Amino acid sequence: MAAGFQVILSDLDAMAGAFTSEVATYQAISAKLNPPVADSGDNSLNEVMKSMMSVLFYLQGKMAESIDEHATNLSSARDAYQKNETDIHGLYNDLMPEDW
Repeated sequence: MAAGFQVILSDLDAMAGAFTSEVATYQAISAKLNPPVADSGDNSLNEVMKSMMSVLFYLQGKMAESIDEHATNLSSARDAYQKNETDIHGLYNDLMPEDW
């Protein structure tokens, strides 16, 4: 494997690892961003605030899923590059005579 190519693979590993670890950090932070809704004294306003908090909670979950999906995609890309490199080396070894 070329030295320059190994850097790319290790960079992909590092990025996937960063996204994987940061999804847990994001989930821990987002849990703190969902305080109980204060009572405004107006039932219709309370319902609107509860609805808005539900939407924010849902969006935070989707953001965490997106971060995790990025980690998975980076790992898949790294694996695909590794497989391609292995296949190319195998093809080269199959095509070249051993005594060459």
